[in-house]
Amino acid sequence: MAVISASKVQEEEETTPEHIGASEAADGGPGRAPRGRWSRRRSGAIAGALALVCATVAYGVYGSSGGGDSGDDPPARAVPTVGVTYEVTGEGPAEITFRPAGGTAPATVVRDAALPWRTSVRLPAGTPPTVSIVLGERGTTATCTVTVGGEHVQRAVAMGSYGRTTCGGEGAAAGR
Repeated sequence: MAVISASKVQEEEETTPEHIGASEAADGGPGRAPRGRWSRRRSGAIAGALALVCATVAYGVYGSSGGGDSGDDPPARAVPTVGVTYEVTGEGPAEITFRPAGGTAPATVVRDAALPWRTSVRLPAGTPPTVSIVLGERGTTATCTVTVGGEHVQRAVAMGSYGRTTCGGEGAAAGR
């Protein structure tokens, strides 16, 4: 690609061959566009060429810095997780609903769970742990507890016919 300096362009615009008469010089000569139009066309062509060069350089710099779309997906970032243990103790069967591992899937429901019941999952840091219990018609007693990173977070009791309760806590911090 050729680069034309601005001084060369200006020099060519101001130079008129000696053999062209005054009337031909004013309109650009025979077979030539008038000088004003020629100047605008040349300026537009140069501006377009410079814009193309700048865009090409910018694309090259941006693409080589890894900012461009190379067609590859960016590597997945590791999300810090925290160990959570849900536990339900008591008498009789219960329906248990809890936030599963990963924390983004729909709640997991365990119907007619035999007590005592316990499970451990890993939740993304900041995701609140939750476990709920619903007792059956017989109306016994059951207790739910939530432990995050080995630390007790909450405990609640459900009693009576179709008794229910929920245990939860704040979003767990990373590193626990």
